[in-house]
Amino acid sequence: MAIIVLARELAALGEETAKELCSVLPGYHYINKEEIEQTLHERGITEKMINRYDEKKPGFFDVFSSAQNQFLHHLKTVLYEKTESGNCILVGQGAPTLLKDVPGVVTFRLICPENIRIQRIMKRFNCDERRAQMMITHTDNDRIGFNRYFFDIGWRDPVNYDFIINTQRLNATQTANIIKNILPQLVDQKQEAKCKEAICNLITSQKILTKVLYEEKLPIYFLEALYDGNSVTLNGVTNAPSCIEKVSAIAKEITGCNDVHSNIYIASDIPLTHEV
Repeated sequence: MAIIVLARELAALGEETAKELCSVLPGYHYINKEEIEQTLHERGITEKMINRYDEKKPGFFDVFSSAQNQFLHHLKTVLYEKTESGNCILVGQGAPTLLKDVPGVVTFRLICPENIRIQRIMKRFNCDERRAQMMITHTDNDRIGFNRYFFDIGWRDPVNYDFIINTQRLNATQTANIIKNILPQLVDQKQEAKCKEAICNLITSQKILTKVLYEEKLPIYFLEALYDGNSVTLNGVTNAPSCIEKVSAIAKEITGCNDVHSNIYIASDIPLTHEV
């Protein structure tokens, strides 16, 4: 059970490499953008929200909206649930950051010199050089802004990935074979077992958040639920002291464990209206 995660510059062969990986790694499944968006729709995330936040830099007034938090919560949930069975490939959409510390996950960033990217875009979209340059600038800025806003990381920073691959002299098949050859050197059976356990714990943590914030709609702000398989740690702030016990009870109910540590504190100056 291994998970391959690709970050990519536009026209650096990201999606093409993901498709080729399914050919060179039998049994692997490419969880593409359309599949993720379809599942988000099923969870109540509108097309408007996806177009506004998915690998996009939110606008200034988005900081005052709860929609961005709702989108990110459900994006996390979908990514964790889709990767639970392992042996899969993801491209972008926050996956390199959300999964980077999970055992058995290997992250790659595909890059390419801008002049080659321009040539590829001109050929693919049958457009002129100016239009290709605009597409690159727009997409790069969106992905930089998305990663900085939601995860506070530098999208171009190499320390955020296990490997950087320059596809200037490679096609998608060659890139996929490089990744194929790297994979067994990093992921063994022990890593695979830890991967499954870690993903299951992340899914359980998301279930707690879903119940508290989107089903019970309890006024807990900045809520985090961290489940490690044996205990739950809750972090957050509320203006309603009675909610603290309710959140702990929900965590116990979902996980089946009594070892719940609540670090939710009370702040009386938080507005009574609740947006998550």
